[in-house]
Amino acid sequence: MIQDASGIELFENNVLEVYEDYPECLLVITGDLNSRTGDGSQQDFLIDDSTKYFDTLNAADYSVDTFSLPRKSKDCEVNTFGLRLLTICALLNVHIVNGRYSNDSPGEFTWITYNGASVVDYLIVSSDFYKLIQNFCVTNRTESDHLPLEFEIACNIIVALDTSYDTMQYDKLVWNSDKADVYKDNVKSNLHYDEIDKLVQMFCSFIWQTAHDMVYKPIKI
Repeated sequence: MIQDASGIELFENNVLEVYEDYPECLLVITGDLNSRTGDGSQQDFLIDDSTKYFDTLNAADYSVDTFSLPRKSKDCEVNTFGLRLLTICALLNVHIVNGRYSNDSPGEFTWITYNGASVVDYLIVSSDFYKLIQNFCVTNRTESDHLPLEFEIACNIIVALDTSYDTMQYDKLVWNSDKADVYKDNVKSNLHYDEIDKLVQMFCSFIWQTAHDMVYKPIKI
C-alpha cells in the first residue's frame, strides 16, 4: 500500500488486492468515491473488447468483456479522480450502475448542497454481477448532503434446515361442544373459593399499600 497515495489510488490498490486474493469473485462496490465521471459520454468499458486485434495473444489468457450499456448523468463535469475511476472500471471489468436503469435514467445527482450538486456516490459491480441488479435509484432524503442509493438484487437463497433438534411432544386441545357441561363441572370442582378470597385480599392490600406509600394523611377518629 502506498503511504502517500490519493483516495482513488487507495481504492484501486484495494480492488487489486481483492482480485489477487479472490480471482473468481464478483465485486459490488458502493459509496462516496469523490469522482466526477461526466455525463456518460466517457465510457467505463473497453469499446469492442476482443482478442481479434492481438495476433499473438492466447485467447485463453484474456477475458473479453462484452459490456457496452450506455450511461447518463446530470453531472457533466469530469475530475482527475473521475478519469482514473473510468479507467479502473474499463480495465477491471467493473461498471457504474448509476444512470443505467429506468428509475435513474437521467443519472440523478447524489450530492447536493447550497452551492452546487454532483454525482460522486456510485454503485459499481462486476460485468457478470450487473445482470443480477433488478433496480437502481437515488432516493430523496434530507438527513445528509449525500443522497442514499437504493438497489435490488435478484438471488436464490438456499436455507438449510436444522433437523438435528429433539422432537417435542405436546397435547393439542380440541374443543368439543358436546362436553361443555362436563367442562363447567370440572371448572367448579377445581375452584377453591378460600384461595380466591385470599387473592382478592392480597390484591386489595397491594393497591392500598402502593397508594399509601405515595402519599397519606393521618386521620384521628
